[in-house]
Amino acid sequence: MAVIQSQKREAVTNNQLRSSGIIPAVLYGKSLDASISVQLTESDIMHFLRQHNIGARVDIKLDTDTYSTVLKDIARDPVNYKVQHVDFQVITADEKVNTSAVIHFINREDLPADAVFQEMHHELPYTAKPKDFVESIDIDLAGLGIGDEIKLEDLDIAKNPNVDVNLPLDTVIAVISHAKVEVEPEEGEEVEESAEVPVIGEETEK
Repeated sequence: MAVIQSQKREAVTNNQLRSSGIIPAVLYGKSLDASISVQLTESDIMHFLRQHNIGARVDIKLDTDTYSTVLKDIARDPVNYKVQHVDFQVITADEKVNTSAVIHFINREDLPADAVFQEMHHELPYTAKPKDFVESIDIDLAGLGIGDEIKLEDLDIAKNPNVDVNLPLDTVIAVISHAKVEVEPEEGEEVEESAEVPVIGEETEK
C-alpha cells in the first residue's frame, strides 16, 4: 500500500503553493463530517503517479491520523500538463466505491505486421469494496490475429462476483483489423469518367 505524507493546507493561494513545489489536495468521503483541505509535496505526488493511476489505493497521513483513500481525480494544467490539484476519496472496509481499473495491452509486437490495433477503452469503471479493488488489467495480445476482438465478457474482472463492472458485458474493449490499402490503377488503365449531365436550359447539340 502506497503512503503519502500530507499537511494541512496553508492560508495562501493555490498558485503560491504550486510555485513553492506544493500541490493542493482534498480528502472527502461519507465517513468524514466535512472535506479536508491538505497539501502534498510535488515530488511525493509525482513519485506516486509514476507507478499508479486514478483508482489506486493510497494511505494519506495527516498529523497523527491515517486515511485510507482512493485516488479519484487529477487536475492538470492544459498547457504544460503539470498537476494542479488532486482529489482523494476516503474509504471504509465495508463501503462499495465507484472506481476504475487501467487496461494495459501487452505483446503488441506479436500482432501481424499488417494488423491495425484499435483500443476502444483504456480504463474500466467498476464498483467494489476496497478488498476487491483491481487497480490494473493486463490483456495479452499474443496469439491474436486480424478479425479478433476482445470483449468485456472475456476478462476475469467481469466474472468476479465481488466486482460490479459498470459497462455492458458485450462492450468491445479492442479490435484487431486489417490495414486499409489504397489500390492504384495499373499503368494504361483508364479511370471511368462519369457521364456529363446536360445543364437545364442549355441547347442540345444536334
